[in-house]
Amino acid sequence: MALEFWEDDEDRYCLSEISLHDGERSFELSRARHGPAAWAGTPYADDLLPGQAVVTVVQHGPDHYEPDETPAPMLYCDSETWIPMAVMQWFTERVAARLAEAAKP
Repeated sequence: MALEFWEDDEDRYCLSEISLHDGERSFELSRARHGPAAWAGTPYADDLLPGQAVVTVVQHGPDHYEPDETPAPMLYCDSETWIPMAVMQWFTERVAARLAEAAKP
């Protein structure tokens, strides 16, 4: 799992990239959270972790599509969470860049 963090004012967000089976990939946007209290006093005390996903992009593998169908990422959203436009722009640009990089021969 690859993690990337971004700050918007006082909120911190996390982009998680997860490789699934058969070439599928998942990208999740969540509000970052601090590690558990048990980490206090350790080198990991200030580390951030991903929270519950509020937006997920899934790039299905080639077996998911019909032969004449063009593979396209699918977007799933938590309808009860508001995300600032700047954060969504950061997330979608990073996902698009990672998908483009993966598509290179």
